[in-house]
Amino acid sequence: MDKLSRKEEQALIEKTALGTILVNLILSALKFLAGIYGRSAALLSDALHSASDVISTVLVFFGARVSRKKADATHPYGHERFEALIALLMGLSLMGFALFMFAQNVWRLNLYRLGEYTLSRPNLIALAAILISILVNEVLFWWALKSGRKAHSSTLIADAWHHRFDAISSLGGLIGVAGAMLGFLWMDLLAALAISLLIMRVAYTIVIRVVKQLVDTAPDLDTMQAIEQHILSIRGVKTVDDLKGRLHAEKMFIDVEIGVEASLTLQAAHHIAESVHLQVESMFPLVKHCMVHVNPNDT
Repeated sequence: MDKLSRKEEQALIEKTALGTILVNLILSALKFLAGIYGRSAALLSDALHSASDVISTVLVFFGARVSRKKADATHPYGHERFEALIALLMGLSLMGFALFMFAQNVWRLNLYRLGEYTLSRPNLIALAAILISILVNEVLFWWALKSGRKAHSSTLIADAWHHRFDAISSLGGLIGVAGAMLGFLWMDLLAALAISLLIMRVAYTIVIRVVKQLVDTAPDLDTMQAIEQHILSIRGVKTVDDLKGRLHAEKMFIDVEIGVEASLTLQAAHHIAESVHLQVESMFPLVKHCMVHVNPNDT
């Protein structure tokens, strides 16, 4: 995986964010109008979801600018965690939106059961709008996910899953609208309920993932084992005495103690440590910094 510079990461994130903002604005307006003229509660809920995605993508855009700033006196380890913080806010706002949607549609379904709420049968306008929404959101998902992984952006990856979730939501809406068109009017509201529950699940996943990035959680075991094996393959390294890592937003910090020949000069030991430092950061693009401590090993 190629390691992009801060400027290249920022440019990629901003380009993707601006593109998805424009598309979601158009899509939200399309679904809102289609929900009204197509007489679909599920489609109106989906339109509000797309509108919320516009707000979250705006946060992605500004998060890219803040988090890619160089380290300074007040933030000597960099600003990456600002992006994780924004991703956390995005996840929490998505959770709140889903809870609102769920409560609203439970209320409507209950009123319908009591005969106090009238449902209209959706038409082909609603059906066509949902099919367009599924296609567009799936394209946006893969575009944002690919860009997010390449730029190591937790907020852009979270935003990508918003798009995938929009596609899944629209799929649920498609089932609800199709059922309502066949005469099962309650299926439209039921689909809106299912959409809100699915949104809650993804929001929960985003929140848990980002919290791990903010509380110094260790990288996954496979990554740590790969780093250890690579360090042991470097010429002059006899042992890896200790190896620790912690997540720093989408990046990570690595601290390692290596054992080298006890009779080496300070300059030779330093050369080995510098080689470990440079190779780990080069071979593992997510490693922001590798700190190396040298121990004498006379076994």
